[in-house]
Amino acid sequence: MGRNSFLLSYTNNLVWLNPQIAKERTLKILGNVNKIACVKPAEKTQLNRIVNSIFKYKLEGNLKPIYNRKPRKIVFKQGVKMNKEEKLAICRYEFGKKMVSKSRKKITGIIEDWDFKKLGKITQNKIYKHFPISSKTVEKYWSEFKERIKELNTNSFI
Repeated sequence: MGRNSFLLSYTNNLVWLNPQIAKERTLKILGNVNKIACVKPAEKTQLNRIVNSIFKYKLEGNLKPIYNRKPRKIVFKQGVKMNKEEKLAICRYEFGKKMVSKSRKKITGIIEDWDFKKLGKITQNKIYKHFPISSKTVEKYWSEFKERIKELNTNSFI
């Protein structure tokens, strides 16, 4: 999230949660947040534009909260006795499992929905040329699907 987006969402939620807050107070709080949270703080004129924009939405009745909807992938129990590297190793392992599953599902979907009339027999080359999947991924998992592909290719041309 960029500096401007951060300051806008922060101000938006500040004003939404504190409906009686004055513009001047909002600007003062935003100025402090700007100094503390931003590596390169925004100019005072930018802060004024942000506050004016948010108060315009409030006046029009269009002010709504902004939620951080980004799901957390892995959450560790507070106080867990692990260092950063151990946590990262677990995250990499779990992310890898997720990507393997995603790739297998994608290939399964492609194979099961194959249009033999349009594309002919199923081959590695045809899969990655006609579908949004890399050749490396197809090659990596090809052996897992070889028997199923052979069966589909045989049955489709009987």
